[in-house]
Amino acid sequence: MRLRFFLCMLILIVCPVCTLLPTIPAYGLEPIKISVLSFRPKPQTMAQWQPLAVALKQAIPQYDFVVEALTYPELNTAVANRKTDFVLTNPSHYVLLKKRSGLSAPLATLAFNERGRPISSFGGVIICRADQSNITSLRDIKGKTIAIPDKESLGGYQMQAYELFLAGVRLPQDAKLITTGMPHDKVIEAVLSGKADVGFVRSGVLEGSAQEGKLDSTRIKILNLQNIPEFPLHVSTPLYPEWPFSSMPRTNEDIARRVAASLFSLEENRAATRAMNIHGFVVPADYTTVENALRELRLPPFDSAPSFTIGDVWTRYHWQAIFTLVTTGLILILGLRLLVTNRKLHQSNLRFKQLAGVFPETIFEASPDGSITYVNKHGLEQFRYSDSESFTGVNIFSMVAPEHRQKVIDRVKARLQNATSNNDLFEYKAMRADGTTFDAIGISVPNYENGKLTGLRGFVLDISVRKKMEEELRHSEEKFRNLVENTSDCIWETDSRGHFVYLSPSFRNITGYPPEEFLGKSPADMFPDEMKRQLGEQMFNSIANQQPFYTMEYSVVQRQGGIVTVEVSGAPMFDCEGEFIGMHGITRDISERKTAENAVQQLIHEQTIILDNAGVGISFVRNRQQQWANTTFAKIFGYSTEEMKGSRTVTYFQSQEEYTLFTEEAYPVLASGETFTKSLLMPRKDGLLFHARFTGTAINPDNLFGSSAEFVGDYRFGQLPKCMI
Repeated sequence: MRLRFFLCMLILIVCPVCTLLPTIPAYGLEPIKISVLSFRPKPQTMAQWQPLAVALKQAIPQYDFVVEALTYPELNTAVANRKTDFVLTNPSHYVLLKKRSGLSAPLATLAFNERGRPISSFGGVIICRADQSNITSLRDIKGKTIAIPDKESLGGYQMQAYELFLAGVRLPQDAKLITTGMPHDKVIEAVLSGKADVGFVRSGVLEGSAQEGKLDSTRIKILNLQNIPEFPLHVSTPLYPEWPFSSMPRTNEDIARRVAASLFSLEENRAATRAMNIHGFVVPADYTTVENALRELRLPPFDSAPSFTIGDVWTRYHWQAIFTLVTTGLILILGLRLLVTNRKLHQSNLRFKQLAGVFPETIFEASPDGSITYVNKHGLEQFRYSDSESFTGVNIFSMVAPEHRQKVIDRVKARLQNATSNNDLFEYKAMRADGTTFDAIGISVPNYENGKLTGLRGFVLDISVRKKMEEELRHSEEKFRNLVENTSDCIWETDSRGHFVYLSPSFRNITGYPPEEFLGKSPADMFPDEMKRQLGEQMFNSIANQQPFYTMEYSVVQRQGGIVTVEVSGAPMFDCEGEFIGMHGITRDISERKTAENAVQQLIHEQTIILDNAGVGISFVRNRQQQWANTTFAKIFGYSTEEMKGSRTVTYFQSQEEYTLFTEEAYPVLASGETFTKSLLMPRKDGLLFHARFTGTAINPDNLFGSSAEFVGDYRFGQLPKCMI
């Protein structure tokens, strides 16, 4: 029984080994083939990589090595038919070959020597003609014609497609693709000739073509240019690991190990690395980022889901199936609890969306990768999307203006890494679906379910109006400051104790003192000693009663010792809680005005003396009422000057009829601007009549009821009768 079991086990071990024997190559008879993807013309690729075969021959002399330059289809066929031993290709092509043809894990990663430094990563470049003013951002590429070398090219298509995906532009749906084939130089030719609006090439192609004299760099414009420290080439995307050097599954393990060791020491062979224009090879990089990008874009080999039969599942996963059956009972028990929890969660989400639906700002939910899963009605309107379906799936970072996008990405990542952080409210430029932008405040909160990150929740607040008001306020404050600093009046403010806290520059012009010299002092310190007590009481009363005061006149002592007259007005100030915080007001130099007023008063006084002592009766009349009469006028009519003031002019006629006839005769003459003269009998206060003569000229013929002057003469005194109205 034991012998039979032993024989069966021996057969199971030997048979698979025998089936592999025919596939083992005879390395002593055939050269070892190294297949290199040719993204430049094949002669250039061969010229670049032929020194690698020479270097490996020197390191492993018992074997011959051959380098062959192959395009994508040619390399796919060589790997599928096992016609090569080692493969050097771009990272995404390596992932494709690994999934489809079982290509082994990388032995090493290629490193280039750029401007004296080794680099083992590269990126994609998005170009257009420099004269295309209608293409300035990634969103402008939508609807354009794009030239690419091949869809399988990581640096010539896939990197750029992923960057456009994050910006909300999906390829190939949102643009027309033209496949030029290898090398990448054909893409540049298609763009410059106008066959394509935009082109995708890998990093280094532009610099290489320019160095070879094939490209005038001024004719090309790079879109979405990245600023990556210590990376010397132009790129439009993040960096990905450089090309992997891999072996075929059938390659002898000892030869693969010796080749890998030779690759790691290749940098010491300066002649070979200079000939290949590389630095050498380094430890294999992690190509997970490449696989993730391909999965997001649903590109080969992740463009379709694999199909399995029930038999395949059982054959491959029978132990897992047994374990699943064992744990099903536990899952059913936990499922009831999960059902209750989910119901509560559903109710919570329902309440959240009901509240978000009426919220006047944008509220959104997103998956962990940033794709929108929900947005409220206001968000659709604010970002100008037609409906929620067109918004769903849009990446939240594509809703950020390019110049602020990296800052927002960093903030969101920091928030996810530190869920307890409170520093998550930030200002940025948001971008609508039509490409217009607005000022916004955003906040994002990680959403966890059962301790697992399920996405983000957040809101976007449009602060464009606030920003505009702040700018208008700034301009208003600037205008007010210019007005205050350039007016001839002094603007001042005091605290609640009456001490100056602000004095405008005009304070120096009025007092001769620099404004800063009086800050913290009382206004009373500017006035003569005899006025300080009176001023102090007035200021104290205004502060104590919190009442305004207007046009108070004071004399101020200037720094040079002179005295100026000022007019001061002030009002109390209160804070937002109604508390008194001080006074503010205006001080105006009225010295010249006071001098003019004094001169006018002196002139009026002198003229009054002259008129009062004239030998003719004189009075001023307005609206048929006496406004003023000199002593002679009062003496003629027998009244005192006080009695005559305000009396009606009809009083000095014998009757109303006589007064009416007089005015009907006088007014037409006066209205024409001519002089009116008339002799008549007029009554005195005691009833006696006397002969009088009026000679009048209207001061303002257009307004006969305005101010006028009367000159009256009495024949009895031998005076020259004269009247002026």
